[in-house]
Amino acid sequence: MSSRLALPGPPQQPGPASFPIFASLAPVIGALVLFAFMQTPYVLLFAVLGPVIAVASMIDRRIGASKLRRREAARFEEEAELLRVRVRQQTNRAMDELRARRPDARELGQRDARHPNRWRWREGELPVVLGRGDCPTGLTLDEPPEPRGVVRELFDELAPVAAVGTGPVCVDARTGIGLYGPHLVAMGLARTAIVQVLDAVSPEQATVIVEGGEHLHWVRETPHNVRFTERDAVHCIVRVLSDRGDSTIAVAPEPDELPRECGLRILASAAEIEVAGVSTVPRCIGQHEAVAHLRRLRESAAASGFVTAGTLPEHVALETLPQSTSGGLAATFLAASEPVTVDLVADGPHAVVGGTTGSGKSELLVSWVTSLAIGYTSEELNVLLVDFKGGASFGELQRLRHCVGLMTDLDEAGAVRAIESLRAELRFREHTLAELGVRSIDETDALPRLVVVVDEFAAMLQELPDLHKLFVDIAARGRSLGVHLILCTQRPADAVRDALMTNCGLRLCLRVNDEPDSVAVVGAPDAAHFDLAHRGRCAVRISGSARIIAQTALAEEEHIRQTVQRSLAGPKPRHPYLPPLPESIAPESVTAVAEPGAVIFAYADRPAMQRRDAVRWHPRNGSVFIVGSSASGKSTAARRFCNAEGAILIDELEALWDAVDSPPDARVIVIDDLDMLLMQAGDEHAHEISRGLQQRMREAGARGVAFVLTARRVGGPLTAIAALVEHTVVMRMPTKQEHLLAGATAPHVPELPAGGGWLGDDRVQFVLPEGDPPSLAARYEPLPPGPLAVVAGRPEQLPADLRKGVEPGQQGELIVGTPAQWESAWGSLEAALSERPVALLDTADRQLRSLLRGAVQLPICSGPGRWLVANGRASRLRM
Repeated sequence: MSSRLALPGPPQQPGPASFPIFASLAPVIGALVLFAFMQTPYVLLFAVLGPVIAVASMIDRRIGASKLRRREAARFEEEAELLRVRVRQQTNRAMDELRARRPDARELGQRDARHPNRWRWREGELPVVLGRGDCPTGLTLDEPPEPRGVVRELFDELAPVAAVGTGPVCVDARTGIGLYGPHLVAMGLARTAIVQVLDAVSPEQATVIVEGGEHLHWVRETPHNVRFTERDAVHCIVRVLSDRGDSTIAVAPEPDELPRECGLRILASAAEIEVAGVSTVPRCIGQHEAVAHLRRLRESAAASGFVTAGTLPEHVALETLPQSTSGGLAATFLAASEPVTVDLVADGPHAVVGGTTGSGKSELLVSWVTSLAIGYTSEELNVLLVDFKGGASFGELQRLRHCVGLMTDLDEAGAVRAIESLRAELRFREHTLAELGVRSIDETDALPRLVVVVDEFAAMLQELPDLHKLFVDIAARGRSLGVHLILCTQRPADAVRDALMTNCGLRLCLRVNDEPDSVAVVGAPDAAHFDLAHRGRCAVRISGSARIIAQTALAEEEHIRQTVQRSLAGPKPRHPYLPPLPESIAPESVTAVAEPGAVIFAYADRPAMQRRDAVRWHPRNGSVFIVGSSASGKSTAARRFCNAEGAILIDELEALWDAVDSPPDARVIVIDDLDMLLMQAGDEHAHEISRGLQQRMREAGARGVAFVLTARRVGGPLTAIAALVEHTVVMRMPTKQEHLLAGATAPHVPELPAGGGWLGDDRVQFVLPEGDPPSLAARYEPLPPGPLAVVAGRPEQLPADLRKGVEPGQQGELIVGTPAQWESAWGSLEAALSERPVALLDTADRQLRSLLRGAVQLPICSGPGRWLVANGRASRLRM
């Protein structure tokens, strides 16, 4: 649209100044007339006023003319400056309007994915902006009639400025654009032209043919249907074929090597090019900008329905996709119009996968891991699989040589153990890199990269909430250490907190139920609109790039088996954690202990340090309390302590009484099933045993003695006893409450094998005992010679041992009476106790308490009740 501007009028000039003849003569004539009448010479003085008035008039006219010239000059300059401003404004406005109508590639790339002017070309000219140069503004100035003067000078000054501005220099892409000269510059201009054509032509209207894919592989990012053909890599040609007209952009070293359809041939230069006779400053873009532009086009296509309409395949087999081994951890398991490759190292370093049930999350993870296993050896890549959906998701993949472990929710303790080992793995990698003198795994091949794949991350955190802190730590330090996370869950926005999500640069979202769930993962609602029938359809967003829509390639079972079989030829990788403790440890496998009196009683699993340590014990370390339910292996564990030097086992009630009453000559006293023995003893004896045992345990340290006790649970009299031990081992307990009451700080594991337990926070497995342990036998006293008094409950059944050696008629050697007889003879039993031993035979407890009146405490006797009381002490009687 043209526009005309009027020039300001020229400055007005003052008219010519004439001499004031009449004004000068009037005073002279008046003076002569007065002289004629008055005849006095003084009136002639008035004649002098004539010349004075004439001179004053001349001066006044000159001053007025000068003021007029200055005023007119100021007016002209002011109007001229206003005109200059208007010219600049209208020129700039014209160029702005032109740039708005003809944006270049960089300006198009800044548009939102949903910009309304995208893909508006239907027919006619297909403009492509190659740079900035002189463009007509459509603005003209009225030419002054004078050939000279200030108005002409102003016209000459502003006419060129008004007529031409610096704007976009366009060409019609349909004429064919050929670029030759320096390859890098020519490719920059070619990218500028290609992205503008693809931005203008809808994916529904065009097919893109690419020749020379080595330099144009980035074109595959476009949502258009793209086909690559083989050609010399020096010649790069992109043809956009449409029913409404074809466009060709080509690059070649020389102009005569360009295709014939290139009607416009331009010598590429970084400084200046000539486009249709116009000197132009080129506007090139880099490959990164071009890729970002095309990915934004893919977003637009997804929003418009173009991508799902015909570009994405319904089904893709993973084995049909070419696998890339370039980059850090590149994997090709997605397909759009062309295979899509993601790189955990370059695009990550960690990934989040979202999607509702049935959307294809597990299939995506299987394909991803399979793709990685195809592209990298077990020396370059290790995979740790975590499946909290029962363990069936990964199936055959756990046999991969790359796989260093599979953790499931079916073995919660094993899962915690393996994940805790990751802390130690981070420390190991830090130390290894420090020893090598490098800062990152990128600088060395000494360590393989470790990819931790978690299916149902939210379920894992629900069971083990403390693990989130560990994963945040891995996410923060994993890039330099070569540890990468792939976290899969139904709603990442709820499960993956900001501290973790921030480090997940690679995000994939399969079908979700609500738009906010899709926006939380990929920043757009696309995934909420995927068709239920398109299982495996996902939106992919890489940090700093536009998102794309792709189809997951399915890894067939046979293809997985072949991949596994090929991987088995590789070397076995170093596992980040040791296998679980065995359920049985033979004593022959234990290294002999050099320290006298010490014994290795168990092995401790320490996954946080990637170690399995022998647990050594010496009596000076203090007493041990082993708590465990029936069949937990506590009795077998206690017998392992009997392999220590100077150890003795007590597993009978009578021996327990004797040991408390008179400590045996032993350094290690092992008492098995203490709670059951106390229960057998009855309340009165249990109290005495408990009180006496506590006293012996308090004295044990000073005597160099240690106790090892076992019980099914802690409670009652055992509470005070348990407080006196230095070490508590909690074995399998029936409930979590009893596990905690036993003093355990580690989690409750109902599936602990026999012989397994917790020593503090360490999971331990006891070593089986070696040989039969020495046991403490109950003490029995024989009949003493000489006089004897007998309290016989059944005197008619008096043992023959009492009659032996007693002559008939001999008096005073043997006094026998029933409890009733002794009780009726008041004071006779007390007298007998002071004179001779007294045997108590087959007498009821009630009668004994009545007779003895607390004079002595009878030891527990499991057989027939027979005791011997002598010198104020009671002992069992052997007969």
